[in-house]
Amino acid sequence: MKLLEPIMVNKVEFRTHTLMPAMHTGMVKGLGEITDTFTNFYLERAKSNVGLIIVGGCRIGPLTAPLNMIALDEDKYIPQLGEFTSKMHKFGAPVAAQLYHGGAYVHSFSLLPEVKQKGGKALAPSAIYSKFTKETPKEMTIEEIKTAINEFATAAHRAKEAGFDGVEIIGSAGYLISQFLSPLKNKRTDEYGGSLENRMRFMHEVAKAVRDKVGKDFLIIYRAAGDDFVSGSNTYKDVAVIMKSLAEGGQVDLINVTGGWHETGIPQLTMVVPRAGYVYLGENIKNAVAGTGVLVSMANRINDPSLAESILQQEKVDIIVLGRALISDPEFLIKAREGRDRDIRKCLACNQGCFDAVFSAQPITCTVNAMVGYEEKRQITSAEQKKKVAVIGGGPAGLEAARVCRLRGHDVTLYEKTDRLGGALHWAAAPPGRKEFYDLIKWYEHMMRKLNVNVVLNQDIDLDVLQEQKFDAVIAATGSKPIELNIPGMKKNDPRIVHAYDILENKKHAGKRVVVIGGSGVGLDVGLYLAEQGGLNAEQAMFLMQWQALSPEDALQLKLRTRKITVIEMLPSLGKGIGQTTRWTILKDLAMHGVEMVTKTKAIEITEKPFGVLVEKEGKQEFIEADTIVMAVGVKPDKETFDKLKANLPKNIEVLKIGDAKKARTALEAVADGFKAALKI
Repeated sequence: MKLLEPIMVNKVEFRTHTLMPAMHTGMVKGLGEITDTFTNFYLERAKSNVGLIIVGGCRIGPLTAPLNMIALDEDKYIPQLGEFTSKMHKFGAPVAAQLYHGGAYVHSFSLLPEVKQKGGKALAPSAIYSKFTKETPKEMTIEEIKTAINEFATAAHRAKEAGFDGVEIIGSAGYLISQFLSPLKNKRTDEYGGSLENRMRFMHEVAKAVRDKVGKDFLIIYRAAGDDFVSGSNTYKDVAVIMKSLAEGGQVDLINVTGGWHETGIPQLTMVVPRAGYVYLGENIKNAVAGTGVLVSMANRINDPSLAESILQQEKVDIIVLGRALISDPEFLIKAREGRDRDIRKCLACNQGCFDAVFSAQPITCTVNAMVGYEEKRQITSAEQKKKVAVIGGGPAGLEAARVCRLRGHDVTLYEKTDRLGGALHWAAAPPGRKEFYDLIKWYEHMMRKLNVNVVLNQDIDLDVLQEQKFDAVIAATGSKPIELNIPGMKKNDPRIVHAYDILENKKHAGKRVVVIGGSGVGLDVGLYLAEQGGLNAEQAMFLMQWQALSPEDALQLKLRTRKITVIEMLPSLGKGIGQTTRWTILKDLAMHGVEMVTKTKAIEITEKPFGVLVEKEGKQEFIEADTIVMAVGVKPDKETFDKLKANLPKNIEVLKIGDAKKARTALEAVADGFKAALKI
């Protein structure tokens, strides 16, 4: 398997054709000092035979990055980084440091305290307002450009002194180098602006300065945006020319390709992006740099060994980037080598624990791996005493509790009242672009079989059974129930009034005119689910385009043509409960489908003739006619089951409540709840 074979890049041997990219972990402290949590996180990945691990971004100067990034801007940080690289090398993992200069993407509030006190401001090629920071940077003088080049080079030398095997120069995502390259962001009239040759000058000078400082045998990587995906900026065709020029310059060894800028309107990392959807960008650059000796790696939505191997066998790129795939399962490559692909906990691209955490200035964790960020504190160890454990409920919390209890040596029986495992994960997986949640269900089903968890389906809670089986502990993971809206005209058994979950499970169907009451996560999900049903699906559209039955424009129009859907929400904003990095994609998708979304609007009555919803918005009443009304006003914990268990089971039986049964929560919180509960038994 080519994926698992070693490869030389400059003088560094990658143990496999893989690398783990730099990522913001939120695990640094103070002004950029790494923590034990940070070290333990990366040591766990170092054990996995990943080819190279890149850490960062690393601050290289006072105006280059937020204070919560790894500090590489002063010599005093070399010793602690040296301790880190030494520990990584003990596990055989080469490690590189990403040299970070955000340019206009650096928020003024995030700068070092002394820099803020002096009125420091983000630097950029031109003083153009940034949609990312909502601020206007200072245009760099020639002296400041030379300073920035020196900061890259000096930081690279510090990295070498600290024992790093290489450095990565970041020129992607809309950061400083890509700002210089962009005709949209670079309006300079001197030697650093105007023509493409001039706009590439800063990139070339940074690469040369770094090479001169670290020597010819030190690994240098360049992180590239394969396409800016910003109107008026560089396309993938432009990037091919730029990367060819960089490769021919002879300063870099590897071009590490990702997608577009942070401010792009095209999803880059969410679940809606198809697996390996951007590999064509890496292939484009590989073709452009052919014959130069420079290798190419590719990132974004590669979470399966078979997929990675296929990309390598087709020679689309030379190296596969495994980022979130190694967050979700540090043993990804070990399991692949042992032929245990089904054991791999695949990244869902849900972003709940990683990118959403980053944008909330929190340490990263992971929906499917509750040990992320707690590598030392949440070890799964054998229980001191083997117990007989019953888990009531087969949703994410219950499944995780059952899995970890079994790994600790307990005898586990899981009871699920329906005919399938997964619980609320089925609702999460139903909307378009969310099928990865089905993979999580399949993974749990596989683990239940592999670990010999006794799964009993179609079994509601039965106190007699629990007592007869003489369980030592019972975990109540009974989930939640839909909240019933009590307004005039609401009829419980009216087939025209349905719950969102019945729609998402395909138990009920909607008419042509739909009103969704509730614009939180579930309301938007069901709105998008119904919108997609109303037009061509992706498979139909592709078939009709491929066989030229429809033009691409007509196929897209028919795909977006849908029901008349209105989503109403009481609060000022939509999508409560959806992470920042995902919410905007859902809202944009709904808007493209013509779904009307109204906020600060309260449903006050359901009328009969004509059938529809009377709403109140800012003191004024309006009527929205409907064929179907979908209730998406939230859920409440199923506390009754736990209370029943607690009241009726013998006191010597430990009873725990987890997941939505405790409080309505995300999949990430539910899985973590199940994990922690299992460690207590």
